[in-house]
Amino acid sequence: MEKRQEILVEAGGAILMPNMKLLWEIQVLDMHRRVLEERLKDQTVPAELKNLKNSIDLAQEELKETREEYGRLKMEMRLFDQEDVQMREQIACIERELREGLPPGARDHVTLQRVRTLKENLQRLEERSASLTAVMERIHRRIEEQALCLIRHKEKYRRLQATYQLNVENIRKTLAQIPLARQRLIDAVDSGLWKRYVQLRTRFQDPVGRVAKGICHGCGMPVPFNDLKRLKMNDGMVHCANCGRLLYWERTERRC
Repeated sequence: MEKRQEILVEAGGAILMPNMKLLWEIQVLDMHRRVLEERLKDQTVPAELKNLKNSIDLAQEELKETREEYGRLKMEMRLFDQEDVQMREQIACIERELREGLPPGARDHVTLQRVRTLKENLQRLEERSASLTAVMERIHRRIEEQALCLIRHKEKYRRLQATYQLNVENIRKTLAQIPLARQRLIDAVDSGLWKRYVQLRTRFQDPVGRVAKGICHGCGMPVPFNDLKRLKMNDGMVHCANCGRLLYWERTERRC
């Protein structure tokens, strides 16, 4: 166990404890800085953006395919319409010939053969056209649904991207402010105490162990009664008997 060091500052005849609170605040700043730096490296949000972008690309491809299918059916419907017009013109032509007074034998032959066949074909064409119209209506509704889904995906992507960029900007701003705040705290710390803190930084990422309910939260072990008493009485610098960290006790804490 390292030999304990005490830093006592004389002020108007009174013995003051080194300001451990400043060291604790420096350590909290350092921990906060590390957390923020890790958040900048964290790829969770970018991965979510990437997944959403993939969903947008997939939705766009599906919408494109559905529109192409609708276009093919629309072209087929145009052919049906053209064929419908042609059949009706043929029927009208035959009926006109009938009205002009063809011989009875010829009239019966034209009526029974051509007109009947044309009307049957026309009926089948109308049935196919009606069926195709129903299919086109379903596909058109699907296009509207896919387009709406795509719009929602894009809006969510823009919101998420804006939120992520804002978070990154805020993190960088906070990180930029930490060095100045940290230096101000360092300037206010006793030089001997700071030197000891720097020495312990070679062993611990968190050289200051906060004491709560009689426990050093650096190592999780109980603090001996005499050390707790010294902390409460501001009796110099106190190290954890187990891990060697500098101990910091909140004066507002009622029980250890």
